[in-house]
Amino acid sequence: MMQAFSAKDILALDKAAYTKHFKSTDFGLALAKELALKHNYNEPLTRITEGSSLVFKIGTEHFLKITPPFYSGSIEAEFAATKTIGNQLPFSIPNILVNDQIEKWNYIITTHVKGQQAKNVCRIMTHENMKIFAKDIGKIIKDIHSIQSEGFERDFGPWSVYLENNLKNQEEIHLNRGNSPEWSKKISQFVNKYTKQLLSLGPAKLIHADLNHEHLMLEEMNNEWRVTGVLDFADSMNAPIEMEFILPIICFFKGKPDLQRLVWEGAQYHSTIAPDDYSNIMMALSLQNRFIAFHDWFDREIGKGAKSVEEIAAIIFPRIDL
Repeated sequence: MMQAFSAKDILALDKAAYTKHFKSTDFGLALAKELALKHNYNEPLTRITEGSSLVFKIGTEHFLKITPPFYSGSIEAEFAATKTIGNQLPFSIPNILVNDQIEKWNYIITTHVKGQQAKNVCRIMTHENMKIFAKDIGKIIKDIHSIQSEGFERDFGPWSVYLENNLKNQEEIHLNRGNSPEWSKKISQFVNKYTKQLLSLGPAKLIHADLNHEHLMLEEMNNEWRVTGVLDFADSMNAPIEMEFILPIICFFKGKPDLQRLVWEGAQYHSTIAPDDYSNIMMALSLQNRFIAFHDWFDREIGKGAKSVEEIAAIIFPRIDL
């Protein structure tokens, strides 16, 4: 039976207890009701069990996101990125109406972004629509990266510091994310071959860093699904533009060179990556993602017998000439 938590109970939870109960659909509801009423939102609340924060839809037009102190960096980044962006993007993002705190738990109330999440419509898209979708994503990547974001910084430091720390600790990082010692060593050895290329990428400017099937919003226009909105800037950071391509390619276009090329074309990207290096550079960059669990992301390829990082890279990111 689901344990009933009062608002006070929720605020006292540590990370282990929070994680244990996170997927329960009523988890956090008492706290959400209290906060919504505080700001005069009386509509019904519906829990959205995605990400790491407690997210509730308020009626049909607003969302409440409550973030515990052990994940505070994400909601702070979302607020800072949204403020940095302002009204500069040609597509919709959530407008933050309330930014507040209760006992070190941060929360925001945002506007609803119209459309359907990509996960609900990609499977029904024609190949021609997927081509348009790929170019739309590229355009979004370009638009986000065009934002002047010099004052925006994450708690883990600027890109140069983040990357250098990663490169020094690749084996340990991937071991701690649940990979076997054998694969963690292979990952470290693989990335070491491309250190120079990774360090040469730049400039580091704003990226969303999580353009996946949950965060891209689409609307149907003239019998085509078009990207018209982006959700959740909680993972945003300043990084080279190439870093932004990783998630959408893996989520939607892995193993599909024609569609991958269209994402780059949509971004009007001027390549610094040689065609023969494309597969391995993209994989080396993927391995710098803050949340990558190699054994989960590429379990299908490993299950089919892939024995090296290079082999998986060639499958996911087939050679293309940018």
